[in-house]
Amino acid sequence: MAARWSAILEGTLREQALAAVADTVAHSLAQRGGGPTVADGLSGLALLVLEASRARPQLATRRDAARMMQRILPLAAEVPLTPSLFEGYTGIGLTLELARRAGVSRVASTAEIDRALLAAVERFDQLPPEHAPLDLIGGIAGQALYACARLPRVRARRAIEGIVRWLDRRSIAEADGVTWLSPPRPTPRPDQVPGEIYDLGIAHGIPGILAVLACIVETGVAVRTARRLLDGGTRWVLRQIHRRNGSAFDIYAPREPGARVADTLPPSPARLAWCYGDPGAIAALVRVAHVRGDAELRATAMAIVDRIIGIRDDPSVRDAGLCHGHAGLLHICNRLYQATGDPRARDAAIYWAERTLVVRASPHAIIEGGVLHPSPYRALRFLMGAAGSALALLAAVSPTAPLWDRFLMLDLPAAAPRTKRRPETAVSRVALDGAADRDRAKPGAPGAVTVSETPKPRRVPSSRRRRRRAA
Repeated sequence: MAARWSAILEGTLREQALAAVADTVAHSLAQRGGGPTVADGLSGLALLVLEASRARPQLATRRDAARMMQRILPLAAEVPLTPSLFEGYTGIGLTLELARRAGVSRVASTAEIDRALLAAVERFDQLPPEHAPLDLIGGIAGQALYACARLPRVRARRAIEGIVRWLDRRSIAEADGVTWLSPPRPTPRPDQVPGEIYDLGIAHGIPGILAVLACIVETGVAVRTARRLLDGGTRWVLRQIHRRNGSAFDIYAPREPGARVADTLPPSPARLAWCYGDPGAIAALVRVAHVRGDAELRATAMAIVDRIIGIRDDPSVRDAGLCHGHAGLLHICNRLYQATGDPRARDAAIYWAERTLVVRASPHAIIEGGVLHPSPYRALRFLMGAAGSALALLAAVSPTAPLWDRFLMLDLPAAAPRTKRRPETAVSRVALDGAADRDRAKPGAPGAVTVSETPKPRRVPSSRRRRRRAA
């Protein structure tokens, strides 16, 4: 059963969004040079072309998507890459895996990436914490996301098992749950804490780890340890919720043993964004609540969602990108609308779509500290550029659930009518297509890990057996 998805933009706004998407797709197809990665390279542009081929084939064809995918690995072979999801080879691998699942033909094998990731995981024990980050953007949480996509392959399973062991080893048990410290910053900016912190952003912190642990629990790999960490981490994160400065979460919580961190930290108000702040953190908790079947956690998250979707014109939102801009809020509110059916979330998404289009069209954007810079949102980048904002706009005019937001852990289970299921087969599924995570995967389908698929033999009634013998 496919997840429901509906376009939210209509009329003039829809036409403006389509024009912006068409312009960015055309520039992406013509792009030559640059690196191979997702954050600011060819893989990020390939995700846009892939989504355009699925939702608006008049803008890009499957052949266009296949050609872009075929250019990625040769380009990656020319530069040294880390295992990072956004700036390394696991992000390249996930891009190719998404294309394969979308039906793009002749997608290159990523078996070499599987081998490289497993080798990197097996070396984690030899690395100091600052060289083995845990986060979604560049650390082992993001690498686990790629490994989940490659199940049921043996190397993927072994990589997930190793990552879960490492997350367990790096975890810190506290009275109110389990948490993880981010390593010290070698060269912190003036606005950054130099020491070890409890990072509360989805991009680099604990909410991102919890979102990935929820995905691992769904796969059934290392599930006992992953579930224990997920439950303990969720309890700890819920203890950090407060109402200071209007938001529920700060950017970070400094390490202060023996104290309740949320009551003792210096002010670190978060912006309204995916990377840091309530929108990204709550998206992670909504996913966790779904995987755990936790109605109380979902209610807590939705109470914060009510505040998020009621905000307009927040001064902390100063650009059009996915990471910490209007496009990121557009897509988060759109996903919340598709997941809940709440018309207020749809109205919020439409508002942020309008703001995204305004900022994209301006020659400058306020980036940091109120200083005007040439807008990077004309540059072809995924996280902080035109490619990312075009993907959010495309999802808002498309009748098809997107694939690309798996990178941001925003592929929340969409609302769907309840139907009765026949319990012949127990299946654990890696959900990468935006469909409802609890849908039953077909045995042998890509990404499905079959736990038990042998039906019980049908018993023939004794009266029928006697008739057969008589005949």
